Amino acid sequence: MFMKTTDVLRCAGAAIAIFLVASWVPFFRPLISLLTSLLFLYFASKSGRLQGILIVAFSLLIISAIAGLLARTDIIFLFVESGLIGLVLAELFRHELSFGHTMLWGTIALLAFEVLVLYLFSPSGDASPLELFLETGRARIKAFFAIFEKTESAALNDQQAQIMIKIFEQIYPALLVMGTAFVIWINIVFSKIFFLRIGLKYPDFGALDQWFAPLSMVWITIAAGFASFFAAGSIKFLAINLIVIFAAIYTWQGLMIMMCFFNKYRISIWLVSGICLLIFFQGYLLLVLTLAGLFDQWIDFRKLRQPAVKNPEDDFE
Repeated sequence: MFMKTTDVLRCAGAAIAIFLVASWVPFFRPLISLLTSLLFLYFASKSGRLQGILIVAFSLLIISAIAGLLARTDIIFLFVESGLIGLVLAELFRHELSFGHTMLWGTIALLAFEVLVLYLFSPSGDASPLELFLETGRARIKAFFAIFEKTESAALNDQQAQIMIKIFEQIYPALLVMGTAFVIWINIVFSKIFFLRIGLKYPDFGALDQWFAPLSMVWITIAAGFASFFAAGSIKFLAINLIVIFAAIYTWQGLMIMMCFFNKYRISIWLVSGICLLIFFQGYLLLVLTLAGLFDQWIDFRKLRQPAVKNPEDDFE
């Protein structure tokens, strides 16, 4: 047998229960998406590569059939995406890659899936993925500002709204990448809690407060900075989005620097939570974290990079 009947029934039954909740309570769909990803990740990790793929595929077929009967085909994408996340992360966990590589390949796989979906279901088949991303972004931004137009206390006028739309149009690909990376990250974080609780093997990513971005990335950041000022057209567009993505990565590195010192001096979890909330709501503190992450490439605040050991044979004195 390729599949264990009990695993198929358990996975499909749990997926159906989650599907029904998603149909009746749309507000909880983000949480439901996470639960579904963890469900598929569990069975894909527990059952092995081939059986995991078959179990997830069979469960998705059942969900698709039920969604068709209930005329709720809009939810199918959510479950297919969750299935992909579960299968991809299970495969990456098997290879025991580093945290950075797990994030990288997980994000690439999910982005590739989103691009494929845009190609298959977009009414304008000749549009490039970038154009499809921008069309989706414009629609969402305009829908957001339409809410303010109906309120009397709205401070945004049409001119300000257009400026905001142009800004978001410029960085929407970066926001899409960051949003996709966040989905992968939150699945990695919660899967650790889930796996350790049920006794499944979880990859050893080491101490995340010791994490730092590749040193070569800083030169790409500098080149992108110059290109954003002196280049034009597609090159400038690409440079701006690279800067936004790298800024998010360096902000994460800055956060890890902060957490390293908090752990070193055993700061209370309540105080740490309060500081993190303060940083989240204060933009200039986020900028400080970003700059700390960037300059850590040279300063090495945590003293992670050991100096090269001198070879005694090189000393001719």
